[in-house]
Amino acid sequence: MLPSRAMRNRDPRRRLTDETQPRCRRRCAVQEDILTPEWRRELKMDRRSRRTRNALTAALMALLKEKPLKSVTVTELTERADVNRATFYVHFKDVFDMFDQVKLEFCDICRDLVDAHAHELARNENRPFLEDIFRYFAANEDAFATIFGENADGAFFSEVVDVVRDRCLAAVSPLDKVERGARTNLALGEALCNYQFDFLVSGIVSMLRRWLAEGRREPVELMVDVADSYMSVLDVSVLEHALKLAE
Repeated sequence: MLPSRAMRNRDPRRRLTDETQPRCRRRCAVQEDILTPEWRRELKMDRRSRRTRNALTAALMALLKEKPLKSVTVTELTERADVNRATFYVHFKDVFDMFDQVKLEFCDICRDLVDAHAHELARNENRPFLEDIFRYFAANEDAFATIFGENADGAFFSEVVDVVRDRCLAAVSPLDKVERGARTNLALGEALCNYQFDFLVSGIVSMLRRWLAEGRREPVELMVDVADSYMSVLDVSVLEHALKLAE
């Protein structure tokens, strides 16, 4: 007997797909569990609070399609989400605090995605991580296209890159794999590692942002194939070559 859909949806090991992210039933055309992947829900707040925050986040994403963040008011936000003002202030200080928390949640998700695949990344098996992050972006394309859009926070891209780069760098630890004789200048090696991962992660996040902005014309599988080919730059030989250039 096959498990019910509800039982299958509770399995934290399931990968994200368009079908596993229900559409928001409110007036906002953004998905309900906008920033909470299925495999993280049990780590979150109670169901009622999550619904409220999801409704407010969906409303904020919808409003950011119409106006810049500084022009969004609590009144129009709560009206759009069908939540009263008092409830809003239980969760957030103001609109800017709300957006900051949305950013923190998104960065936490990116961090968890990297950490969940840390052992694979350390073995240069990058595809599982790429599949999960591209599917997650695809499942929440309206939200992330808005978050990265011109009406949101211009610094958000750099924040995402910093989080993903730092976790990838910790997972892969390329300097530890370099032959001891090539590690004569530790400070230089660390700087070159940072350049290497800045180059890679900025490129992958830029791919995601452009892919969403242009309507996801290419299938997830193709984007993962392309990104996986680019991640060959993580190979320790690239760092060793850079260290030799500096000699």
